[in-house]
Amino acid sequence: KLTPDGLETTDTKGNVTFLKVGQEDLKPGIYLAFGYPQKIGNYIYTFKTSIITVPYLENGMWVYHQNADVKRERVPVGEETYVTFEKIWEKDDNSTLRPTSIDLLVLLDGKQMERITLNASNGWKTSRFYPGTGTWTVKEVTVPNGYKDNYNVKVQDNTCDVTVVNSYQYTTATPVPTKGIIPQTGMIWWPVILMAVAGAALFALGLVIYARGRKHGKS
Repeated sequence: KLTPDGLETTDTKGNVTFLKVGQEDLKPGIYLAFGYPQKIGNYIYTFKTSIITVPYLENGMWVYHQNADVKRERVPVGEETYVTFEKIWEKDDNSTLRPTSIDLLVLLDGKQMERITLNASNGWKTSRFYPGTGTWTVKEVTVPNGYKDNYNVKVQDNTCDVTVVNSYQYTTATPVPTKGIIPQTGMIWWPVILMAVAGAALFALGLVIYARGRKHGKS
């Protein structure tokens, strides 16, 4: 689980200022800003994730005071679905075989709602509010090489949990023989057997001739 560097609450006008991250002053870098969904009255307000760079270059000068306008949406209560997406890796021992990110197509009743990205930075997990209810499905844009994909979608009331499981498929290589001869299907072996028997007979005949020769020599 990722821990945010900073967490602040907006004022009544919806503005928030970050001067510090924890106990330290705000440092130059790239920040990922997001807001939690809020229910106010009969509506649910959601906020788009934003990437904010501090500082940024303007007219040839570095500007450290950054103003960000976070996009928001308003959905009537009861007409929205809160969807959580999570990627789970299996049987790869957290290896370097994993891609740096994966993209998912989010569909409601067959209609594409969004294309989202999961990666190590967001913990391979994210959540969204979507307008509407119905049948939710997801599809991985590109299944990583060597992996098998599996999808699990659980819907309860106005919430939906989507789990995308990628299991690495190990393959066992067949060893290649380096010595000897391995019989192959369709090979005729009776000539080999005949030659082996003939060789043994010639060897026995040679012993007999050799023994007789020694006997005659002694006599």
